[in-house]
Amino acid sequence: MNTLPLPIQTKINEYLDGIKFTLVEPRKTALGVWKFRAGQHEITVNRDLTGIQFMLTTVHEIAHVRTWNIYNNTVKLHGQEWKDQYRQLMLPLLQGYFDLNTDNILKKHMINPPASARCTAELKRLIEPGVKLLKDICVGCSFKLKDGREFVKLRKRRVKWECSDPEGKLFLVPEIIQVF
Repeated sequence: MNTLPLPIQTKINEYLDGIKFTLVEPRKTALGVWKFRAGQHEITVNRDLTGIQFMLTTVHEIAHVRTWNIYNNTVKLHGQEWKDQYRQLMLPLLQGYFDLNTDNILKKHMINPPASARCTAELKRLIEPGVKLLKDICVGCSFKLKDGREFVKLRKRRVKWECSDPEGKLFLVPEIIQVF
């Protein structure tokens, strides 16, 4: 959080008032988690996140707290009510504290905020500079995934790419997945 502009750090700390907040060792399946247990809101966020990733993840989880406080358990986890709360919380953080490019990417992200902060190539590159995505390699090129599996990029299907493994099995792979 120390890499974020001071006004953003201050605002996030205000948002966290009354919430049990803990930084935890990195998890593979989640960047942040919100729970409501025994009348207490608890948020855990991975300690290895970059500034913007930390901001988006923490505010994402705080939006769950606000949504719960208003609607209890009567709305979808990432439904319109949550999106409205997320936007309201983010708006004060997007008041010119970042460079113009970063501000524009974040504002575009907030038009219809998705459940994951990693779902557009622009945002993923902002959060993880230098990352190579499936979107970046040419059709017919080979690539590996983080787990070491190898594929060849074949043809686009809306937002995913049809890819084949060495045995010729076909898979649909998101264009924003990191490749090696």
